[in-house]
Amino acid sequence: MKANTITCAVVDDDPKAIQLLELMIETEPRLKLVFTETDSMRAMKYLREHPVGLLFLDGRMPGIDGIGLARVLIPPPKIILVTGHDELAMQAYEVGIADCIPKPVDIQRFTLAVHRAVGDHWAPPPLPVALPEYMLIKPIGERINTKVYFDDIVYIEANGNNLKIKLPADEVTVRHTLKEMEEKLPADRFMQVHRSFIVPLRRVFRFAPKHTWLRVQGAEKKIPIGNDYLKAFLERIVEQSP
Repeated sequence: MKANTITCAVVDDDPKAIQLLELMIETEPRLKLVFTETDSMRAMKYLREHPVGLLFLDGRMPGIDGIGLARVLIPPPKIILVTGHDELAMQAYEVGIADCIPKPVDIQRFTLAVHRAVGDHWAPPPLPVALPEYMLIKPIGERINTKVYFDDIVYIEANGNNLKIKLPADEVTVRHTLKEMEEKLPADRFMQVHRSFIVPLRRVFRFAPKHTWLRVQGAEKKIPIGNDYLKAFLERIVEQSP
């Protein structure tokens, strides 16, 4: 195990919630999942005998609830409380829990919570390379180029050999393939997530529970996530998170 690897465990009475956190933990190579449990009493016994660095803990469980379990682990690990009950947040902070995140968990909130809890064990990410802020394109039916700023792009959608570039208050159609458009975009700020869609990673704010679609700021429509793009997409979202 690498020196900066953090061992972690997940305790939740919902197996599906555990599976989702397992998927997210796999996207962070500096986390090593060593234990999962649906029963809080068995979890308490294991964690007292085998301490971990980071614990993802359900707020409400039969037997000892998440707050109660946090109180009896001495010395306590760093704890992230995962719960759909907002009223537990204050109790969580009173017992020294590092962060409290809502269900269903999304990858950006997961990443932020992890870095709040154990980020001081890791070196800071490298500074991004300066990139041009716009590209010049020629819309279909027009003779002059249009300047499109990268920060204004909401998403890019393919329709045959044409592309629709969705902007906050407008949209532009150009005669390009997605592959050609990818070559014009900053690779660390945009990603193809489906055979018909490219999205700016900074605008992604919500995922479906099973990662079949996502939402981006500035768009009402749901954007599908292709199975062939899912793993790379989750890894990139982690890289982009603070």
